[in-house]
Amino acid sequence: MAKVYDITDKLKLEENPKLVINGVELEVNTDAESVLMLMNIISGKGDVDAINLMCEHVFTKDSQKKLKAMKLSFDDYSTVVSAGLDVAIGKTPFEETEQGNA
Repeated sequence: MAKVYDITDKLKLEENPKLVINGVELEVNTDAESVLMLMNIISGKGDVDAINLMCEHVFTKDSQKKLKAMKLSFDDYSTVVSAGLDVAIGKTPFEETEQGNA
């Protein structure tokens, strides 16, 4: 008979984290498929197309609509996508910056 290992207590199994911008919540996808796709995009591209592809995989469809409605500058848009990516891979957004300002 095969051994069975219950690893449930080792998993986080929580809801997706969210970023807040001016009171608007943006849900970040943290499922493995999305994060692996993001890693693939990052390793293969470094241009505007990559940022848009990352946004499609980092944020839920509803959050993408909210983000688009904000009409952010390119720099701000890049910052939001970068923060979402950090959250998706388990990091605190702007972790290094916060430590440097402490």
